[in-house]
Amino acid sequence: MMDRKKKPRSSNIELLRIVAMFMIILYHITCHCITLQLANADTPMGSYFTQPVFHKRLLILDWLNTLGIISNAIFILISGYFMANRKSSEINLGRISKKLLLQLGFAALLLVCIPPLVHLAKPMSYMNMQGISIFNGMSWFVGYYFIVITCGALFFNTFLSKLDYEKFSAFLLVLFALIQFSWSRGRIEALAAGLGTVLTGLLLYAIGGFMKRFEPFQEIKSSVFIGIIALLNGLVLLSGYNLVESKIIAYIRQGVDKPLVPAIPGYDNTSIVIILIAVCLFELFRRISLPEIRLINYLGKATFMIYLLHDNNLFYGLWNHRNWIATLAESSGMFVFHLLKWASFTFLLGVLAYSMYNLTLKLLQRHKHIFLRENSRGRING
Repeated sequence: MMDRKKKPRSSNIELLRIVAMFMIILYHITCHCITLQLANADTPMGSYFTQPVFHKRLLILDWLNTLGIISNAIFILISGYFMANRKSSEINLGRISKKLLLQLGFAALLLVCIPPLVHLAKPMSYMNMQGISIFNGMSWFVGYYFIVITCGALFFNTFLSKLDYEKFSAFLLVLFALIQFSWSRGRIEALAAGLGTVLTGLLLYAIGGFMKRFEPFQEIKSSVFIGIIALLNGLVLLSGYNLVESKIIAYIRQGVDKPLVPAIPGYDNTSIVIILIAVCLFELFRRISLPEIRLINYLGKATFMIYLLHDNNLFYGLWNHRNWIATLAESSGMFVFHLLKWASFTFLLGVLAYSMYNLTLKLLQRHKHIFLRENSRGRING
């Protein structure tokens, strides 16, 4: 999620970070609120799509449920693109660790300290207030990302640098096959829980480095990638239709009296659909020619803080104040409007938190004499 500060940032890739982060917020609202409301068929919130018929409006949830996983893959691809071809000595893991931990700590402080102030000002407002243990329980993606980057710095980059085009291509294909075949992926997961996800991250990291080093898609028209994305999304919607229709048939045959809970398919990081869409989107944005735009670059740098700030029970509770299922049942347009509104509001709060974080670091740097002895060698870096 981060590159070395001294190098100019590519605004087209920063724009992709922004889009990916917005997609993640949409996904989190969907999976942590909307689909949960849909599953609670016995409550007023989830009682709108309980008849054993196919509801076309729910197809939007099938699509939204892919966005966050695609974005996670995009962030790893970006890191691989900029880092996989570096020498291990050029990757400062200490500096990366420091940035991750500082932003993690700052986000945790905001989440612990601000909600009580809001609660005191408005005692009747309901909020899922957090404890300091949230520092260790924030988004799983942080650890996933850090493991991939650490592997790259310690040994993976060195291994990849020894591969020519043919061997690199074969390695990517073999690694891809290992995580796609269910039996081999199962044996990998049996060795250690989450190992399949780590291998997927290394695959995406390597693909990013491969695209940077060899530009394998340069002869392919952009329209091909757009067509692949459209085709894959069509398969996502068709899969959702198939699952729902199968569930309806089983429901009718069994003669169940309880309300029918519609099926919304989920996707994991190893899904071929997720990986292919992520690669296509990355290639499309990589081709965009943009001058260096400071606002886009700033928002791109803010994405990690946005990720940290919003993926927790506090925001899940805030999003859950709306009856999303009733809104979708009444109007697809209003559903999309409110979804974009809440996602934009969440994104802007994350940008505000990042601005506060930067201001805090500058103040600490400017007034470090308050905390350090004159003869101390300790430094507070911005």
